Amino acid sequence: CTVDGQRLALGDVDIYHSIQSVSKPLTYAFALAREGVAFTHQFVGVEPSGRPFNALELLPDMRPYNPCVNAGAIMIAGLVASGFPDRDSRGITQELMDLWAELCGHCSPVHFSEETMLSERATADNNFAIAYLLQGRRGLPRGVDLHKMLDVYFSCCSIEMTARMLSVAAATLANGGVCPISGRQVLSTDIVKKTLSVMQAAGMYDSAGAFTLEVGLPAKSGVAGSVLVVIPNLLGFATFSPRLDAYGNSVRGVRFCRQLVERFSVHVYDNLSGGH
Repeated sequence: CTVDGQRLALGDVDIYHSIQSVSKPLTYAFALAREGVAFTHQFVGVEPSGRPFNALELLPDMRPYNPCVNAGAIMIAGLVASGFPDRDSRGITQELMDLWAELCGHCSPVHFSEETMLSERATADNNFAIAYLLQGRRGLPRGVDLHKMLDVYFSCCSIEMTARMLSVAAATLANGGVCPISGRQVLSTDIVKKTLSVMQAAGMYDSAGAFTLEVGLPAKSGVAGSVLVVIPNLLGFATFSPRLDAYGNSVRGVRFCRQLVERFSVHVYDNLSGGH
């Protein structure tokens, strides 16, 4: 989807799938918009980790490395949850689903999978370990309940969308927060700038450096097989192909991105002129 609303769809673009970690940058953006930059960054850093996404390692000041690793995403979920003390996790998740709906211009309904959420919770020993580590080291925002924090995290991963919808959301980010379909300013340009910076540094798990080297675009992947990619001021696109590489990224999605930048000059540094 281009920033002026032109759209192209190829293949199984209308299959709903859980967005998983593709949710993480936008939960971070939601936190920035609601809680402010200073308060949000008291609890999460913005450094690339170079570690597996589910590692139990923290920055020296005991903050998670960034909002795209599990520790950072769990902390951001806690920060968001702490701002809704009277809402349950499902109600809080609905706020984030409403943000996704705005990002994609309400082109299709945003779904939620209770089955996925319960499965996430049932196999979450490592994420529970991360949550207790965060509580014991940095402390949780406003003393939020640890289980509520995790339920918000699991629920965000269990939001279901299609590649067609995600492409419009990516185009909204490419367009500085203005949805090309609806014309609405969904997020401020400053928040989009910070969100894209985090995606560039850490969006593709611990192969983010290689992805930046080869593709040079802010992106976020999810283990269901989606990749959301932003070409600032031009377009956004999303791919969906579930087979993953060793880092948890879609094999064909990453390959598509590589072929794209070989054919078109969209790498962030393709405008280097060499003095000419």
